[in-house]
Amino acid sequence: MAGRKQDDPVGESAAAIELVRLLRRVTSGLTVRELAERYAGMGGKTTWAEYRKGTRLPPRHVVRYLIEHRVRDAQTRAHLLEQADELYGRIERGEGLPPVEPAPVVPEPVAAEPTPTADTTPATATAPAPNTPASRRRWALALGAVVLALATVGAVLVHANSPRTPTTGTSPAPEAQPPRTGTPSPRGGAADRLYAVAPDHSAVLARDGGADWTVVGGRVGTLRTGRGELLATDPDTHAVFRYEGAAGSWTNIGTPGADFAVGDGCVYALAPDRGTVLRWDEHPGTPWRRIGGPAGHLYANGGDLFATGPDDTGGLFHYDTADDTWTHVSAPAAAFAVDDHALYRLAADRGSVWQWSGTGETWTRIGGPATALYAGGAGLFATDPATHRITRYGGTPGAWTPIGEAGADLAVGDHTLYRLAADRGSVWQWSGTGETWTRIEGPAAAIATAR
Repeated sequence: MAGRKQDDPVGESAAAIELVRLLRRVTSGLTVRELAERYAGMGGKTTWAEYRKGTRLPPRHVVRYLIEHRVRDAQTRAHLLEQADELYGRIERGEGLPPVEPAPVVPEPVAAEPTPTADTTPATATAPAPNTPASRRRWALALGAVVLALATVGAVLVHANSPRTPTTGTSPAPEAQPPRTGTPSPRGGAADRLYAVAPDHSAVLARDGGADWTVVGGRVGTLRTGRGELLATDPDTHAVFRYEGAAGSWTNIGTPGADFAVGDGCVYALAPDRGTVLRWDEHPGTPWRRIGGPAGHLYANGGDLFATGPDDTGGLFHYDTADDTWTHVSAPAAAFAVDDHALYRLAADRGSVWQWSGTGETWTRIGGPATALYAGGAGLFATDPATHRITRYGGTPGAWTPIGEAGADLAVGDHTLYRLAADRGSVWQWSGTGETWTRIEGPAAAIATAR
């Protein structure tokens, strides 16, 4: 009986086989060794051999990246991109996937909103609060180096497991994850882990206090950090992914959301229409569950979760994990910030800064006018609307000290403060005293620190 030619593609569906043929066409003229060397972040020789044979399905982002960077004719490129998307769509609709080991894949579109579990606390018309009764969030060693790194790694956010959608428990829950890195060290220890988004949002970079930056992920929308975790949203599907501590290792933990926040051993999400607040506990087999109704924004740190009412009206509400209830703690404000020690708010007219007592709706005024608030382990910081400088709260009402010029963004770590320059052309680290800052490269679109 005649056998299959050695170079014939394999696959469990016609679409999968056709996808392999498309990949072969795009990579024609390159050996698997050359592919592994040229696109190191996308796999080694074995992986490329499996992609071109068909025993491992090539991730969507790999195929799209190759088409975009190897096909010069614009019309042909557009046709191949459309063809690739159509083939992936057929595969996703059930034509079958090759039985392979999990490989880095691009985030795929998932359900617009998770199916909520039963809501045991009905919302009322008088309190626009989350499900609550009426009384109740060396990279740019130089820009050229970023471009080189991106060309090597591939400009796409990748993750190590299949997408997981928040569910009510009937669908697969997030799998067990490998040990994490990046957990904040005790105050006074090593420097914070700082993350940056490349100027064109094509890569996520990390720095552990040294001089070098490392590309750890690709295309990204926004970043969220907390309790040593890094979350990123996909710029196309808006699904949320968690960084697993190794370059290129990301896990899809949820569907698109309007906002995300990280707590102790859990992640909170706000549905795209801001109509549902959900919580996911980081344990194998644990589903996402609904804990609240409509909300505007989420704020979390440690064991505390706070949420503003819909459209940021109705003030701020505190979620009590013990009895699964929400309590009103603040009138509407221009901004809120939370750290390991306290909750802060900027008055609606931005004329004063206040600190929550921890109970009821009792607040203490601690400062005057501010443009924005930033809080973390290193303290509470504000930007002065008159001087456009950063001020640090000294712990006593009225005690604020200028420490330098404000920029486009600030990131507060457990140990120090980082500033993105107003033109986003450089990133700076505060010394911790006076107004001394050290440039630690740039440019960047955004910065965040795992606190």
